[in-house]
Amino acid sequence: MDISFSIDWIFIGLTLGCVLFLLQMVLEYNRQTTQIRPQIQHAKEVQSKHVEELKKVELLLAESQGEEDGLEKRIADLDKRHKELLAVMNQAEEEQENEK
Repeated sequence: MDISFSIDWIFIGLTLGCVLFLLQMVLEYNRQTTQIRPQIQHAKEVQSKHVEELKKVELLLAESQGEEDGLEKRIADLDKRHKELLAVMNQAEEEQENEK
């Protein structure tokens, strides 16, 4: 068997090296995905909890805005009533001064 240095042996060596490198990459990928998969699952769970909490906050915000509109109307009514009462008080004071 003649083992002479030829270009064929170089290509065979490079091919085997590439195959081993590919196998090493696949094994490393599988090892890292098994480590990362639980972390990704935990992140998805946390994200779903945050989405639920955001929906609750949006509902509370909508409710408080509805209450705010009602309160603004009441405040406007009370301000109007206050001005009317001040006008009546001023008028009563003027009448008392005129009687003197």
